[in-house]
Amino acid sequence: MADSGEVAMGGKTGDTVEKLLDKSIQYGSAQLARLARPAIVRLLRRGNEAMGVRELFTDLERRQLAVVLAATNATANLLGRALVRDFQRKVQVRHGVIDEGRAGAGVDDVVPAGHDPVRSHGPGALREDVIDDQRTKEARDAGVLPSVFVADRRRGSPAATSGAVLREDITRTPVEPLSPEEAIRYFSQLVPGLAADLPLFALAQRRTAFTLAVSTDRQLLGTVQDLIRERLAAGKGISTAPRAIRDVLDRAGVTPKNPQYSEMVFRTNMMDSYNQGLEDERQRPDVVDTFPVWQYLGIEDGREGDDHRPNFSKYYPASAGFPDVRGPRVFNCRCVASPISKWEWARLKAQGAEIAAGFADVPVTVEG
Repeated sequence: MADSGEVAMGGKTGDTVEKLLDKSIQYGSAQLARLARPAIVRLLRRGNEAMGVRELFTDLERRQLAVVLAATNATANLLGRALVRDFQRKVQVRHGVIDEGRAGAGVDDVVPAGHDPVRSHGPGALREDVIDDQRTKEARDAGVLPSVFVADRRRGSPAATSGAVLREDITRTPVEPLSPEEAIRYFSQLVPGLAADLPLFALAQRRTAFTLAVSTDRQLLGTVQDLIRERLAAGKGISTAPRAIRDVLDRAGVTPKNPQYSEMVFRTNMMDSYNQGLEDERQRPDVVDTFPVWQYLGIEDGREGDDHRPNFSKYYPASAGFPDVRGPRVFNCRCVASPISKWEWARLKAQGAEIAAGFADVPVTVEG
């Protein structure tokens, strides 16, 4: 398993996902804390009127939070998709489905010269992308997004022309949260076939991120108003003294002393997006034949949920969606779906492995 037990996956892949999770939590928690402090102070200064407030953040603060959420989710989603593609390529080479020369095709063999996957979907999408790129630049200038180091992916670089495989490449240069546009460019140049349907990806990610920012605003506001209500019931009143502000921030879970809420928000979003990307790519017609089965991986360390534990280590057919098997609880989930190739399934089934009860059997179609 990855070292800290935050991701139910072992080896280099698990380490890669866990490093992105750590970075997402680190950056996300810091930005949420930075935005929450002035917002909560404003709320407390309203005195008894604070209980009637409907929004904690200003429009600008919500947009800034959405930028960070979009970076977290877009990068995680594309990492999940890219790892499935990379795994498929390695499995097919191992079993002679494709030759190693084709598997090692360089970026020029996959991405046409001058092609930019972010700007290839007509005038409407181009206009949105220009706006989004400008928002990303402004967010970086404002310190909302980290200034990340991304290895040289330009056409003609040694990594590109040698067809470097994704796992090895991101092991050398760990992935950090990138804006949706940057994430598209990064992963589509590393993994052949990934960019086919990505032009509208950035716009969809930003819209989802804004919805999540609004939801986070409401949840955090509700928590703070509950704390205010508790103080009023105890006859303490609403104070804007530094100590009282620190107490509210700590109890709301948005400070370095108690980052529980901030970490939950970004852990949940990053892992759910990673699993969704993996799920989407695993279900694609040109992938699903390679991986007819997947295994539910969880971490049994006393922190696992009773709702997820019954699924641990079981095998499911490709037609069974991970979200459906996992169930509705997403927050703080560390579970993942691990694709099982048809060759691995033949080997496992020969050893007695079975599909989970209640799901259709998956026959062996190749020799293990």
